[in-house]
Amino acid sequence: MDETEDLTSNPANKQHLSESIASEPIVSFTPEEFLQHTDELLRKK
Repeated sequence: MDETEDLTSNPANKQHLSESIASEPIVSFTPEEFLQHTDELLRKK
């Protein structure tokens, strides 16, 4: 049994995880946007 199966074997844990995941903001990038963003972040260092 892996960690995910272990965490979701308990119904209360499964519900808590599902609610936590659902409350996270969704961010999506095109491949080009991702490359541009990572290039900008790397240049700041």
